[in-house]
Amino acid sequence: SYQKNQLFLIRSFAKISKQNPNWILTIVGEGEYRERIESLIIKENLQDRIELIGAVKDIEFWYKNSSFLAFPSLWEGFPNVLVESFRQGLPAIGLQKTSGVNQLIKHNYNGLLVKDNEHSYASAMQQMINNDIFRKSTGRASLKSIDKYYPKKIFNQWENLFQKLSKN
Repeated sequence: SYQKNQLFLIRSFAKISKQNPNWILTIVGEGEYRERIESLIIKENLQDRIELIGAVKDIEFWYKNSSFLAFPSLWEGFPNVLVESFRQGLPAIGLQKTSGVNQLIKHNYNGLLVKDNEHSYASAMQQMINNDIFRKSTGRASLKSIDKYYPKKIFNQWENLFQKLSKN
């Protein structure tokens, strides 16, 4: 969809695809932009380099078989996809301006936050591809960065809030 910004992601990947022939961009999910995405993939001659998986039931499989998450959404509330990927130890790339994303991704700690242009995004993807040590360290940090969102902690906070409110 427009919000998820996959056309931007594909154009960014196109900038680095030739120098990274062993890397594949996988897009999981379904939406109204599928035909536009397919057309851009053909235009950029990336049919063998970009996979469109569609809707899946086992998203964990895709996180476990990925090296990092490219998450160029234009806006988000609480980005569940980002938290799910962090739970699998994946570092992420997001846009500096995207609320929710810029609150979860800490630049150079659990991923990269970049300016809203294809060159910057492509450079961030290239950094992730080139630097396995960075990718692994930011992946470990991504796990730590979501500790406060684990259900037991969140449920207790909600319960405390409801108890506090019910006393008023």
